[in-house]
Amino acid sequence: MGVLGLLIAFGVFSLFVQDNYSLAGFLTVVSYGIADVLSFGLIEPKHKKMKECQSEPFQIVLKKIFGNQSFVCFLIAVAFLSEVHQTITVFLNQLQYERCGIHSSLIGAIYIVATILGLLGICSSAITKQVGISKLLILFCVLDVLSCFILAQTQYAVPSIISILTLRISNTLFEPIQIQIQNQQIQTKNRATALSINAMFMNCISVGINPAFGALSDRSLPVAFCFGAGICIVSLCLILMWNKRRNDSIMNI
Repeated sequence: MGVLGLLIAFGVFSLFVQDNYSLAGFLTVVSYGIADVLSFGLIEPKHKKMKECQSEPFQIVLKKIFGNQSFVCFLIAVAFLSEVHQTITVFLNQLQYERCGIHSSLIGAIYIVATILGLLGICSSAITKQVGISKLLILFCVLDVLSCFILAQTQYAVPSIISILTLRISNTLFEPIQIQIQNQQIQTKNRATALSINAMFMNCISVGINPAFGALSDRSLPVAFCFGAGICIVSLCLILMWNKRRNDSIMNI
């Protein structure tokens, strides 16, 4: 539904709004207003009665998360990969398209294709069962590294488009897996708190990476892409460390 909404917004902007940014701002207010009104129709979800359990202190939840060093490595890898994807497929991709001489109308078409590819997330579970989590995570890292290196080296349209769409597909299939792993790694009764801490930790890492991407892209776009490839290589090493310790734990059990 999120992808569908994004496609509708893109269609409205391309056909009716175009350069009228005041109208774009007004329609944004209208869409948020409609969402606000629709929220009045929501009802509380019905839960089965469960025995009340004593909540753990925040410090205990924090200790359980960061006491698991291999899981911390995994969270850092997720933050790195997500930030590389976000920065390249949303911001740097347009600079790369201009570098390759791609017309603005074609850029819009590529964006639509990339958005539709977001629907492939529903295939993540089936692919994971066939390939396995470990092999798939390694494959995603390798594809991201290769895509970044290709973007750094080429000034041709086709390799650039394929590389950016590969980053998009990789992230689309990766997101459900990493969310599942986060849920499986929780060792506290306060699941919402633990997930919030994970998100806060990864956001802090992203905040540090984003300015570096911006500064490098101002100087040289290929250097920024090489920086992205380097981050993905570090992510691969972190995931390998996490996977090794996970396998060791399973063998000990």
